[in-house]
Amino acid sequence: MQPEFDEDKVEQLRKEYFLSKSIEKSELAYDLRWPNAPKTYIVKVDASDSAIANPGFAYFRECRQLDTLKLDFCDYFGDEAIRELALGRPAHTLTNLVAFCNFILSFVKFRK
Repeated sequence: MQPEFDEDKVEQLRKEYFLSKSIEKSELAYDLRWPNAPKTYIVKVDASDSAIANPGFAYFRECRQLDTLKLDFCDYFGDEAIRELALGRPAHTLTNLVAFCNFILSFVKFRK
């Protein structure tokens, strides 16, 4: 049984992202939206054995310095989740993605 998510919130986040496609516009929009936010970044996430599903990956979209994402034995996400990572900021900084024993992903699509 997959957890339920607020589909409207996920869609709103998705639209906000696509409205600001370039990194510079996105940085400016972020600074205008949260001018007093501390410059603290999430660098590593170990979500092994968690129940993160495809809609949950939308929240990784704005991680500015995400370097390592470990998702061992996570059974609730698939190709759509990886697409979310590829469309957001982690595509520029993510160097280590580990998804051991996830039989839903089709790695053939992502091979060079």
